[in-house]
Amino acid sequence: MLLLSPITLNGMTLANRIVLPAMVTRLSGDDGYVNQDVRERYLRFAHGQAGLIVVEAMSVHGGKSGPLLSIAEDRFVPGQAEMVRAIHDSSPSKVAAQIIHFLKIARSGWRQKVAALKRDEIATIVRQYAAAAGRVRKAGYDAVELHMAHAYTLSSFLSLRNRR
Repeated sequence: MLLLSPITLNGMTLANRIVLPAMVTRLSGDDGYVNQDVRERYLRFAHGQAGLIVVEAMSVHGGKSGPLLSIAEDRFVPGQAEMVRAIHDSSPSKVAAQIIHFLKIARSGWRQKVAALKRDEIATIVRQYAAAAGRVRKAGYDAVELHMAHAYTLSSFLSLRNRR
């Protein structure tokens, strides 16, 4: 059966074609660290031997985001690395981290828009993504996925260029 056969994607071989997509669970605390609930969730998927597990969106920058994982600073790497190691030790699953940036939103309804960003603010966002990708690698992930949907920063840049 094709679904359960290996596949190689850009040099990374998955044991099968089953992919767990990123889904924000809101299981992490407001501190952004991997906790026991988050670790156990992904270990359960690893025990099911999905070919690729994409860990839920993690912020590339500081700031309040509610119960969302973070990879914005080096202090988040040890918890991420421990979880990735546990997944790799318990299954053939590969693990990708989904990283996300979001602009400011006020309770009043005001939203920061990409069209209003200055060049230096855009350069900062680029650096935040690059630094986060480096931390993802340091944590032992097999891949990184950029979150580009739902009116978050990257999708807003795409929408800005869409003339439909």
